[in-house]
Amino acid sequence: MAKNPVIDILFESLTESTQENQILYRKIARNYDKSYKSLSLLAPTTLANTVSEYFSASGRNSKDLYTLDVCSGTGLCGEALRKVEWLGVIDGVDGCKEMLEVAQTKGIYRTLYHQLISAESPLPIQNSSYDLVTCTGGLSFGHLPYQCLEMLLDILVPGGLLAINVSSYKNPGSDVKYQESVEKTMKQLLGKCTLVKEVRVDVVKDDTRYSHGIEYEQILCYQKDA
Repeated sequence: MAKNPVIDILFESLTESTQENQILYRKIARNYDKSYKSLSLLAPTTLANTVSEYFSASGRNSKDLYTLDVCSGTGLCGEALRKVEWLGVIDGVDGCKEMLEVAQTKGIYRTLYHQLISAESPLPIQNSSYDLVTCTGGLSFGHLPYQCLEMLLDILVPGGLLAINVSSYKNPGSDVKYQESVEKTMKQLLGKCTLVKEVRVDVVKDDTRYSHGIEYEQILCYQKDA
């Protein structure tokens, strides 16, 4: 089983408290990209390819589109979008200042908002502002509250796309309960959006995530109803 100290620390040390987890991210921010990429984790790349294909098929040019990368961290999703020649404006928001400082050095984002998103602390963004909202890695236990999913839909323009990744766990626990809550919430929101794309990425057994219970990941794309 491949070992990755930084990623292992995340899995072993994350708690239900989003505030406590931000302290952990501050400590690992400078080494996060190297550790993440060494595992060949596919969520940002798969999501970027999926949304690029979706908008291309609809005849929309990415240079005309505005994107908000939620829980943007060090900018891995933004990087992946640029690699598929996503030319439009990308903004980002994250609760960890140190992670955002790394993202800022990449020259990808127009604006980076430092904010820990919650129902009590909504985004400082007007509704119907973005064509695409992405979230890779943020929809997990101790991160973005699943109750905020409707907020992410609200900031999309009608016909805009919400693209998220969620993990499927082999064993019951807090992570499973959180993912079940995400799925339940999105089903409740189907009156406001439509699931238009679903991509499954299996986790191989020599991946450190497998030892922490993740069986596969999914990229889910929801189009906001007009």
